[in-house]
Formats: sequence, C-alpha cells, structure tokens
Amino acid sequence: MESMLNFITTIIFRSLETKPFKFLVSMYVFAFLWALSFTILVNLFFEIEDGVIPEKTLSGFLIAILIIAPILETLIFQFSLQNFLRRSTGNLIGSIFFTALIFAFMHTFVGLHNALYVTGLGVSLGLVYEYFRLRKNNLVAILAVIGFHVFWNAILSSIAIVGWLSGELFV
Repeated sequence: MESMLNFITTIIFRSLETKPFKFLVSMYVFAFLWALSFTILVNLFFEIEDGVIPEKTLSGFLIAILIIAPILETLIFQFSLQNFLRRSTGNLIGSIFFTALIFAFMHTFVGLHNALYVTGLGVSLGLVYEYFRLRKNNLVAILAVIGFHVFWNAILSSIAIVGWLSGELFV
C-alpha cells in the first residue's frame, strides 16, 4: 500500500514539473478517462434513467454550469478548502484528494453515480490549482481552474444537449 502511495505521489509531482500546455492536456485526458471508465462501469451494473437537463430552463441550466458553478466551486473547493487543508496539514497530495472527494460528494444530487464521474475531475481541478499556484500565484491559479472547469462543462453539456435533443441519450 505504501509503495502504491509513493508511486502516485511521484507521478503527481512529476506532472507538476511539465510545461503548462502538456500539463493541462494531461489533466483533461486523466479526467476524461476517469469519467469514461466509471460511465462504462455504472452503465454495466445500473440503469440510469433520470436526466439533469431541465426542459423549460435550458438557458438557466447553461448559465449555472458554465458560469456560476465553475466560479463558486473553485472558490469553495480549491481556494478555500484545499488551501486550508494544505496549510493546516502540510500534505499537498492529501489536500487535493480529500477536496476532490468532497467535491464529488457535493455532486451526488444527480445520483451517486455522478460522484464517481466527478472525482477524477476534482483531482484534476486540484492539480491545476496547485500547478499554477506554485508557478504564479493564487489569482492565476483560480482563473486557470475556472477556465478548466468551464471548458470541461462546455464539452460535457454540448454532448448532453445533442443527446437530449436527439432523444437518444440520458444525461
């Protein structure tokens, strides 16, 4: 168990040493593969029937997930909680993972399956925050996480809306 933790810690710290573009691409790939893996597993074992796109308030839904959620969640989770945990425990990796789990738990309103998908995104957001905090400052880190989150939500909501409009995909 300890060797696995050392391996994960080494990978994380090595990823923090890469160039910004390569780092951001690797974080998107990680979050995508995580979400895809759990999508496949959840769909193998459970039947998910409830959608999250409200039919009458699509514009409100888009404003919420493309503007409000990324800003508020970044301020609450990365800037406040993750910073607090890192400072109080001195454990960078632990603060990222714990914050990601709380972030995922807060997304269970759609269903427990959603928390599984979102955990990888939470880890990616935490790593993006630390990457830019260590290289620049908190403001740049906050803006980078908000941008990462907006882009992620834009991709997923585009896929969801196309599927929802075609009637072939539950989101």
